[in-house]
Amino acid sequence: ASVGTDFYAAIGAACLALAAQYLQGVSFSILQLLMAASYVFSVHTLNRFVDREVSGLRGTFREEAYAKHSRLYVVTAFLSMLLSLGLAYLIGLLPWLLLALVSIVGALYNMRVLPRGWRFRRLRDLPGTKNFFMAAAWALVIAVVPYMDWPIEVSADMVVAALFIFSIVFVRSALSDLIEIQSDRLLGRETIPVVIGEDKTRKLLNGISLFLALLLVLSYPLKWTTSLSFTLLPCVFYMWICFELCDKKTALSAAVINGLLETNYVLAGLCTIGWLVTLRLLT
Repeated sequence: ASVGTDFYAAIGAACLALAAQYLQGVSFSILQLLMAASYVFSVHTLNRFVDREVSGLRGTFREEAYAKHSRLYVVTAFLSMLLSLGLAYLIGLLPWLLLALVSIVGALYNMRVLPRGWRFRRLRDLPGTKNFFMAAAWALVIAVVPYMDWPIEVSADMVVAALFIFSIVFVRSALSDLIEIQSDRLLGRETIPVVIGEDKTRKLLNGISLFLALLLVLSYPLKWTTSLSFTLLPCVFYMWICFELCDKKTALSAAVINGLLETNYVLAGLCTIGWLVTLRLLT
């Protein structure tokens, strides 16, 4: 089941990559979609083996499954990482270098790099950093890395695409932590909801969603992006639905709710496809 969630996250990454392409007004490239999907699948799978106790696998049926097939999972994840790097090289030398750098930083994030005896020996131990680093990595890999070339130039459409993906991923990650706040407290995981509390977390996520809605509404009139920015507004409305879902005590399991949260990635891809079909019908 967990491998299925990794595949679903990879599909979601490809959908976000599709949206990022057309937000920036570039031509379709399957290489960029596959690069994003393989990178996200690799990272999601490898992170499950960094610390099983911290990630909540210890004592569950999933721990036995991962222990039994750990070699297969790890090999598949490493092959996916190599595939993403290979695809990045086909896109260009600078994208390959940047993706390699992002991958190295990701590895350092999970490694004990600080001296023994320190309270925080890994970057991931710093309170609330998981959500930020995850969203930043997705935004860079999907909206920035594939479009880098010499000389390096950062355009308005690239910034908007990166902020869109960062916001979508950050909200999904923080909402997931909001659902699992009780277990995180028991395990000593200092996620954003644990550190600042549930009410402040909801206010933060509402602020991000409102910022994203304003950004999408203004981007096309200000000529920062294509008109796709309007079509992606349902992703913000879906965020608000998820806020309500997480506020109410539902009979749905955490795994189902997390799947619903990640569906926002797929929704971005569907909105993009709908926008493309509409444009074709109108021309």
